[in-house]
Amino acid sequence: MASGSSFFPTCASSESAIAPPAAASLFFAARTARAPYRLPAGPDVLQLAVTYSGNGATLTGSANDTRFNPASEPSQSIAGVNLFNARRGKPPFR
Repeated sequence: MASGSSFFPTCASSESAIAPPAAASLFFAARTARAPYRLPAGPDVLQLAVTYSGNGATLTGSANDTRFNPASEPSQSIAGVNLFNARRGKPPFR
């Protein structure tokens, strides 16, 4: 994957301008690899945050289905989101 504006970008440039979008694109590719014709269309989970208190945790975030141009692919209302804890069993998509 080529990125940056020079052949040897500085470390500061790599860490601030090149690494974040590259990491986001690699995460997206890994997430959608198991169903490449279905999953890239969304919905996407955005602004995910975890708050810990006592013995529990609260997970908050938002889901968005507007990644693509609505003229070519309409967005749908999101009825719910499922959470999978990898420490508690096998993933549901196996």
